[in-house]
Amino acid sequence: MYSEERLNRIFDATLFDPALPRNTAWPDAYDLATLVDVAAYDTSSLRARFAKSTAQAQIYDTMLAAFALDGRCPDITPDTARAIESQLPAENVLTVLSRTGAAHRIKNPDFVARRIANAIAAAREFVGATAEAALAPSSEPFTVALVRRVHSAMLRGLTGEEALGVFRTAQISAPGVGFLHAMPEQIEPRLSVLVAWTAARLAELERDREQEQEDAVLGALRLGAVFYREFFLIRPFARANGRTARVLLSVLLKAFTLGPVVLVGADRRAYVNALDQCVPTASGAPGKAGYSALAVLLLLNIDKNNRRLGFAID
Repeated sequence: MYSEERLNRIFDATLFDPALPRNTAWPDAYDLATLVDVAAYDTSSLRARFAKSTAQAQIYDTMLAAFALDGRCPDITPDTARAIESQLPAENVLTVLSRTGAAHRIKNPDFVARRIANAIAAAREFVGATAEAALAPSSEPFTVALVRRVHSAMLRGLTGEEALGVFRTAQISAPGVGFLHAMPEQIEPRLSVLVAWTAARLAELERDREQEQEDAVLGALRLGAVFYREFFLIRPFARANGRTARVLLSVLLKAFTLGPVVLVGADRRAYVNALDQCVPTASGAPGKAGYSALAVLLLLNIDKNNRRLGFAID
């Protein structure tokens, strides 16, 4: 039975656990404890510095480009990625392929450029049109309607209008684990439960943040991990579930972090390993590590982002 009680149990079991199996990007127990201790202070301090920075617009453009390249974009070369991230404003992604001379090496360059442009446009629409807007909590309710709108934004111009924001109608399974994603008729009911539960938890955490409770940031990362993985297990759409989930994750965390969240980063193996540790059993129960592995990955990537931006902010 998919219920808020089930989600509460998963959330309570999602911890920053030093006993988790390590992979190439994992901190040791001491480093993890240190990250946990400084997460709230570092993020709060960085947000305050960013709000006063004279270079915030340029930095935010770079953050948007990094977000747009996150995840699976296999046709993008490193040269093109660097050009989009550091040499050109975010809005120029449609011309960057030809300017870097990489277009002839990229399969379907128009498709790739549109996919990147859609990700940047969606981040501007739902996370923040400007750097200042990205620092504010989301003013839009976290609902199923928002999920549909984000999906539509990510696929606009890449598929027919009739497929935008439309839940899949075919049954699919997770390769290798024998786990069936939500049946088509279960998608909207399960997603409604997940979204309503997430919105209620988020409201509690935002109140904690306003009261300057240090564990609000860590709670938000735990919530983000649970939402992200549960969204993938439901897998509501035929395509673009990952891109949609990353925008929604950034919306969830925008009051607690800085800018759209880069989750996969440079180490895709660490991301895949974290998801593998969350793979449910055939019954749908969380795997041995629960969703803690994904929460730790979020913490690591937020810390990396903080350090990178710390050098960029004057």
